[in-house]
Amino acid sequence: MKKGRLKLHFHLLLAIVFSMSLAAISEGDDAIYFSKIGLEDGLAQVTVYAILQDDAGFIYFATEGGLNRYDGIKIQVFQKSASGLNQVSENSITALHKDQKGKIWIGTKKGFLDLHDPISGSFTHIPLIDPDRHVQNRNEIRVISVHPDNPEFLWIGTDGGG
Repeated sequence: MKKGRLKLHFHLLLAIVFSMSLAAISEGDDAIYFSKIGLEDGLAQVTVYAILQDDAGFIYFATEGGLNRYDGIKIQVFQKSASGLNQVSENSITALHKDQKGKIWIGTKKGFLDLHDPISGSFTHIPLIDPDRHVQNRNEIRVISVHPDNPEFLWIGTDGGG
């Protein structure tokens, strides 16, 4: 009788140790944790069209309310300003792409294309419409994607006009 109880206790102890080992392995350094980022954290708008991580580890969110850069603690929002200096061309950002030099291409809902240099913080505005072309509504060339062909060329995907 004693031998049977001892054997049962041994198997129970073995099962507990095995279970604890599995739990310890599953909670190792490779565990992935998620947290929600919202308006209360400083996100300009909750509609997010694209997400991109730059070479320094910052996370960029393309939103209806501007370009949002998250450093893991706080969010910096880049929006169109009256001066137009070092800001996006317009607030409704629809596409993001990081090139081989680490610069970020930004497409907008109204057909603008910007190039952001994360190192200097500068924005360069690149016209997509020939100035001689009379466009009734810039919405007809909304940028929906930016994709490299090679280091020299980018394909700009548009919706309805380009």
